[in-house]
Amino acid sequence: MINSQISPEVAARELLDRRRARSGIVHFTNYTYHRYKADLFHELVGEALDLVIGDRLHKLIIMAPPQHGKSELASVRLPAKWTGVRPTDPIILASYEATLAASKSKQARAIVESDEFRSLYGDLGPSEMVPVFTEKDTRAGDLWKNNQGGQVRSAGVGGGLTGHPGMLGIIDDPVKNRKDADSQVMRDGNWEWWTSTYRTRIWEGGSHVLIMTRWHYDDLAGRLIREQGAIDWSQFIDGVDPGDGWVILRCPALAETQFERDESNALMGIPAGMPDPLGRDAGEPLAPNRFSKKALESIKKDIGPRDWASLYQGTPRPADGQLFEVDLINWVTKYPMMQRVVRYWDLAATKDGGARSSGFKMGLGSDGDYYLLDVVFGHWNPAQLDREIKSTAERDGRSVEQWFEQEPGSSGKIVKHYYLQLLNGYTVWFDKVTGEKTSRWGPFASQMAGERINGLVGSWNQTVIEELSMQPHAPLKDITDAGSGAFTTLAEDKRVTSDNIDFFTPAKDRVVINYEPARSDTEVDKMLAEQERILGEING
Repeated sequence: MINSQISPEVAARELLDRRRARSGIVHFTNYTYHRYKADLFHELVGEALDLVIGDRLHKLIIMAPPQHGKSELASVRLPAKWTGVRPTDPIILASYEATLAASKSKQARAIVESDEFRSLYGDLGPSEMVPVFTEKDTRAGDLWKNNQGGQVRSAGVGGGLTGHPGMLGIIDDPVKNRKDADSQVMRDGNWEWWTSTYRTRIWEGGSHVLIMTRWHYDDLAGRLIREQGAIDWSQFIDGVDPGDGWVILRCPALAETQFERDESNALMGIPAGMPDPLGRDAGEPLAPNRFSKKALESIKKDIGPRDWASLYQGTPRPADGQLFEVDLINWVTKYPMMQRVVRYWDLAATKDGGARSSGFKMGLGSDGDYYLLDVVFGHWNPAQLDREIKSTAERDGRSVEQWFEQEPGSSGKIVKHYYLQLLNGYTVWFDKVTGEKTSRWGPFASQMAGERINGLVGSWNQTVIEELSMQPHAPLKDITDAGSGAFTTLAEDKRVTSDNIDFFTPAKDRVVINYEPARSDTEVDKMLAEQERILGEING
């Protein structure tokens, strides 16, 4: 506060500090919290939050380790700063427990009621500004309002928000602990709360800030990225439009090598080559004023590799004992010549598109390793599924074998005939699978553990990693079944036989790809006779 007893130099410095405090959230924090000491990490987070306040960034996910100061900026200072700059726009503030969210809300309210805030946006601020202050009759911890119509409503994830809209939604650590993170019921509950409760309260044009210590591939951040897409912070700064997707600011406790960062980003569908957001060299700590490299290495030793990767590096890993060791997949941006490439389909079309189907493209490289090249998946009805299969085969080209499972009996042969006609001109084979399909997972998982599985970086990576990492308890298994089928086809060198040859193509037009010796005329005659019988069944 300026008065007649201070020198002009002090008054000028005070005015400069106030201007700075209005210009950005880190300066605002320094002004309202005099002992605050920002690292470059906090400056970066502040830059992102300033873009949110300025209506230039609407969907932001901040992934950072525990106790590094992310909540102070995003859950305490952001609501207060927003109230000063946009006092008519309401805020929703949530966390894993209602009491924690209310605590953050109370801290933000205390800032708005402080002399420092009054000097910036209140009755002691610039004369041209309408002062902002809290309403005395509505200032509870979980709901407080200001004189210009805005409010802050806090709640626990899973709690109700009916009647309380938001132009800004802040969700700070929606997961409490490892037990909740590993619970499918809890993860589904968080997602249901997002879709049916929280998301329906945010106004058109509103903004979302999700601040998380990552716990699990399928946590709230993981599902949002999978469902809506995301780009890296570096891409956003370079002008890439996220569309309706998210901007990811992932800040590992210890900086990664570029190879490690590319591997981690691949799980989120982010392309290779994205730099550390702070430009750190590998091994440098994120916020050295809070945790030194030595301190972080001690934590890493104490908590073990899974929690270190998830909580501190922002790259969730599967629990020990899970079938597929997905962290041993070697993610690449280019691959060697392929000896053979197949796409294996696991079909589950339903009338309403409720089940998921997938087609897994895999190759055997000239180096003897296996390469995951592409995966398509979706909840398609039969007509949509046919279009997807046809267009995927066209993209793959005629050199890629299209493999399908063949159910036993005449129904399987009818389906076989249908897909042979649909993909006329392509190499199409059918696999008669006996026993449980899960019995084929073992060889695929074994080669993954042996570090012989490579993956081409692409937008499909995260969904594949998430499903594989949760087996055998994942709610969906189609990608796993299709991938295991593709692997078995390559590993066992399955080739055309009398059981899967395209006997619906006339003998004179049939192309046999030199996998087996040419069939005898007698064998072809038998196949054509079988064709006639099945066609009779089809035609009634």
